[in-house]
Amino acid sequence: MTFTEEFVPVQDGGFDSPRYPTAFGVTFSPQLIGILLAVVGLAGGIYLLLSQVLPAIQSNQDRKAEVERKELLLAEQEASLENREAVEAEKDSALAEFDQVMSLYASEPALDTLLYDISNSLPSPKELLTSFAPDGEVEVIEDGSLGVEVDGMLKRQSYQVSTEGSYQQTEDFIKRVERLTPLLRITDLSTESEQLVQQVNVGPFGTVEVTPKEPQLTTSLTLEALVQRSREEIEAARSAAAADAAANAAPQ
Repeated sequence: MTFTEEFVPVQDGGFDSPRYPTAFGVTFSPQLIGILLAVVGLAGGIYLLLSQVLPAIQSNQDRKAEVERKELLLAEQEASLENREAVEAEKDSALAEFDQVMSLYASEPALDTLLYDISNSLPSPKELLTSFAPDGEVEVIEDGSLGVEVDGMLKRQSYQVSTEGSYQQTEDFIKRVERLTPLLRITDLSTESEQLVQQVNVGPFGTVEVTPKEPQLTTSLTLEALVQRSREEIEAARSAAAADAAANAAPQ
């Protein structure tokens, strides 16, 4: 059996063209769909950039700035700590030097034994010292007699002292006083000597020997014992002076 196929030509002279979806009068061809997908991808990228990337970058910059600020603050604190340690070391050194200098001066309890210390340093104090008496009370030195830098730093106790002895005894007394551990200051020194007397000796054969007799000196002086002031006393006095100055400067 023989079959014969008849070829039926396509209407309008061609093959059926592919059909694409249509919406709102727009046919979504592959080209248009590709453009739309590109636009959607770009919009999504912009959205991600604005909503995720840029805030993350800003947050990272903020954190970096905060870290740098804290590092700077830490460096300043470390520098301040080092400066404070240096200042504290300098202060401790100054206080140690202050205490060392003050140890050269008498303390108020030591004044009670000052006469004993002086007498103990002399070979024959009873033959030399005729009087030793305190003159007034312990007072703060503020008259510039030792220099204005010392005003308010030290105190003093004055004594009226009299001696009678030879020139050598008097000189030895002054030197021994100057060598005592508490710093002592001699002022108002006055010395008188008796009239020159000659000693006459007659020998067994009637010979006469005339020898000058060593004159006796009568000496009077003021002895000042320089007394240390504690740091607490000095600070309290300065605070009181500053308070008085502020009160006087306040408007009436």
